[in-house]
Amino acid sequence: MLTYGILTLIFTSMTNWQIMEPLSANWRARTVALLAICGNLIPFNLHKKWNHEASMRGMILPTLLFVAAWVYYFRADFFGS
Repeated sequence: MLTYGILTLIFTSMTNWQIMEPLSANWRARTVALLAICGNLIPFNLHKKWNHEASMRGMILPTLLFVAAWVYYFRADFFGS
């Protein structure tokens, strides 16, 4: 969730400062959520390297739930109506 907030702040700031053109709200939400999901993989791999199995299990469940929510929320974009 921290990654999602940071990426949303970056996209909003870049649009407000006119560094980047405004994008459709759906594209931005979908992209930021996907990048946030991928951002969870970095600490997951660090915990795997450090052999922290309990931490890995604690991180993978919310990540999988977020992936499932992402697919459900944006299903019309990928699978049609």
